[in-house]
Amino acid sequence: MFEKEKNEKQQANGVYDEAGDVVNVYDAAVIYQANDYNDAYMYGFTHEQLMDALDYVP
Repeated sequence: MFEKEKNEKQQANGVYDEAGDVVNVYDAAVIYQANDYNDAYMYGFTHEQLMDALDYVP
């Protein structure tokens, strides 16, 4: 797959941070935890999804 097509597909299905970059659930979970579980840093995920993702973050 071409890089441009891959990026477009990720953007169509992804969640974005303030810079417009795609954020996956694992990155969002770390950011959420680092910001004391502030709702502003949930990136569209639920608290439960983020807590589950933290179980898999090294």
